[in-house]
Amino acid sequence: MALVEIDDGELALLHGQRDTIAKMLAHPDARKRVLEAQKLINPNLPIPEIDAAKPIMDAVSGMREEMAKFMKEQADREAEREKTEKMKTLQQRWDTGRGYAKGEGYTDDGLAALEKFMEERGIADHEDAIPAFERKHPPAPPAIPSAPGRFDIMQPETRKDEMMKMLFDGNEEAFLAQAVPQAIGEVRGAKR
Repeated sequence: MALVEIDDGELALLHGQRDTIAKMLAHPDARKRVLEAQKLINPNLPIPEIDAAKPIMDAVSGMREEMAKFMKEQADREAEREKTEKMKTLQQRWDTGRGYAKGEGYTDDGLAALEKFMEERGIADHEDAIPAFERKHPPAPPAIPSAPGRFDIMQPETRKDEMMKMLFDGNEEAFLAQAVPQAIGEVRGAKR
């Protein structure tokens, strides 16, 4: 072997590098990285520690990927199940609210108007929406017939009160004795 002359600075540098690499190879985590770096630079270099572990690491990596995929599928299924349950609960509440509104006397057209109002205002419950809707859209007052000569129990008059009392007391003959002449007179244009 031929001897090569080097200066003291270069020798110190080489000794420092050798000592650093020796320390890295002595540390378990650093050793793995040094060997991986060496394999990266020279892929065909046989390094038993890396070559023996590669199939195991590939298998572990594959299992991790499958496990992550499985966990994501499980989370997606759970989210879909929760969404379905919430939608079912909301549909039941909606149907119950529609039944309540129909029980309050809402027709199909009135119910459609109420639900449009609910959608515009962001109200999800029919029972809560009805008072607000009726404040904005009050129901029409009941129609009271106003034809002349009507028999109106809504507008009491003394004579009519007496006639109603006869009718409700079961005195139909006395009621008819007064009601028939009055009706005939109204038809003929004579007022009594």
